[in-house]
Amino acid sequence: MGIERSRVKTIKYVVIEEPTLIGEAMYVFPDYVQHKDFVYDMDAEDKVVSAGFLYFSVDDGEIKVEAYSKSVSLGVESRDYDSRIAQRMFVDDL
Repeated sequence: MGIERSRVKTIKYVVIEEPTLIGEAMYVFPDYVQHKDFVYDMDAEDKVVSAGFLYFSVDDGEIKVEAYSKSVSLGVESRDYDSRIAQRMFVDDL
């Protein structure tokens, strides 16, 4: 029996095109900040690639990170690839 998503702390993210760095960069922030406000403060409204939420779970002793849903305020969906970016950021380098 797993933990229900409604009982897990929600973490929001956006992926922004960063051609001068690595192509794309994921930014993570608390759930009380709107996606749109976060991006606006970065002056990156026209650079958003994807956005959504991150879910952390443990499966057979391994930590897994899943990107899911979308940003309503930006009108942008999450991508399957975002899960791999988050997995590398939070778990694989531990």
